[in-house]
Amino acid sequence: MFDAFQVAVKRIAVLLARAGIDELYGSAKGAAGSAERDEPKQLDVVANDVLQAALRRCGHITAMASEEDDAVIVLDDRSGGRGPPGYVAVFDPLDGSRNIDASIPTGTIFGLYRSSGAAGA
Repeated sequence: MFDAFQVAVKRIAVLLARAGIDELYGSAKGAAGSAERDEPKQLDVVANDVLQAALRRCGHITAMASEEDDAVIVLDDRSGGRGPPGYVAVFDPLDGSRNIDASIPTGTIFGLYRSSGAAGA
């Protein structure tokens, strides 16, 4: 499971290094921010996609919640009495993305929690 995070954050670092070349700076087209949330940047959306794809493939995540999504994504309820429970991942895939153009450091923030077994837990 940590391997999935490792692969994803390395891929995000490559994307950040190439952001100017790949024209990933600026706001995500069609993305609307709310009063509580900043409008997502293209890099936020791409980083979110990369991290979610890696976590889906790892096979241990039952649900995930991202700062970039409005709702929890329920993948699977692995417990059901048939084995060990999975994990819930919560994350901000690219914290500090608003400051990239000022060369201020960015990072990925995440937490992992053992699933209680209830769908969407």
